Amino acid sequence: MSNETEMLEAVKAGNVAQVKSLLSADPNLIHAKTENQISVVLLAAYQRNPRLIEAMLNSADYELDVFEAAALGLNERVQELLTEQPDLLNQFSPDGYSLLGLASFFGHTDTVKLLLDQGADVNQPSQNDWQVPALHSAVASRNPEIVTLLLEHGADVNATQQHGFTPLHTAAQHGDAEMIKLLLEHQADINATTQAGETAMDIALKCKHTDAAHMFVAG
Repeated sequence: MSNETEMLEAVKAGNVAQVKSLLSADPNLIHAKTENQISVVLLAAYQRNPRLIEAMLNSADYELDVFEAAALGLNERVQELLTEQPDLLNQFSPDGYSLLGLASFFGHTDTVKLLLDQGADVNQPSQNDWQVPALHSAVASRNPEIVTLLLEHGADVNATQQHGFTPLHTAAQHGDAEMIKLLLEHQADINATTQAGETAMDIALKCKHTDAAHMFVAG
């Protein structure tokens, strides 16, 4: 196993001690990337492991790119890079996500505000198989504050991602009654069906989310 592969495996496993050891021996491993060109820093963000990210950034001299900064909610770095290259605002990460999508998924409200204020495309779907707009990402992360922000800035509450899922379908799948209420208040289509022909209520019932299913009856 190469050192780069060992680094990637250590990050995936969330092994902070091993990551520190590897970077101590070879600081250049901070630049390791997956076959899909996802950096180890972004990979660590996907693991939702702040201790791991802190260990990585404290163990090596590394300048975050704009996607990593958005995923970590580091607004000063995001702003610095957007000032240098404004066209980055609606670009996509190697795995196909926009800055707004990443910030929404990871729950960084202030970063979402920054990007929206600068004119980020609120309805831009990811450029990968998921085809997921930022609103879906925020709903999936169960963040009503960011969902409200996106809706107030024109996010399409009935936009679909892969398999025809709307944000309401996602909220139903999670049994998130608060999110269902919020989406219905913003005119989410209660009768929208997935490619499999399921409404949000169908999904809530299938997943045994009784309280969530009751929201559709009330709605």
